[in-house]
Amino acid sequence: MIGGEEHCVFFSLGVIDELQSRFGKTVGQLLVMLKDPVEGPGYLRDILTELLNDEGIRLKNGKRYTKEEVGSLVMQKEIPGLTIALLLAFNDAMPEPEDERDDEESELLDVAQLLIIATSKMGYSEDEIFNMTPKKFFTLFEKYLELNGKKKDTRAAIDMLP
Repeated sequence: MIGGEEHCVFFSLGVIDELQSRFGKTVGQLLVMLKDPVEGPGYLRDILTELLNDEGIRLKNGKRYTKEEVGSLVMQKEIPGLTIALLLAFNDAMPEPEDERDDEESELLDVAQLLIIATSKMGYSEDEIFNMTPKKFFTLFEKYLELNGKKKDTRAAIDMLP
């Protein structure tokens, strides 16, 4: 929901190309910038503008938004939910990894996925997550999976012997 209207936005090739050309950063890097309290709202507005204009092209309704119009549609209290929705939409646009690549984009995508899980499923705020060490986060995440039946303790009884 943006401005009281339901929208279906996608990170299409056109959106990705436009954002990366305009900002000289990958979309993953832009999404990480959303957490910045000063610059984040501007990036959110620009990304939403591009996504909404792409929706107008796909639906062939000719609707175009300016950055100012999009900025006036979003209230402060909606920013966290829209940020999570953007991260989810970007995640949905990414292909399933075929191999373990160690490139910058896949590392940033992992950060986005962890942020989504930690805020929407585990109940942490973004500030709490970014203030955790990776070791602490992954320890909590493993316990969360075990407690919710998503992962079983893989240690065998034999492993517990001295």
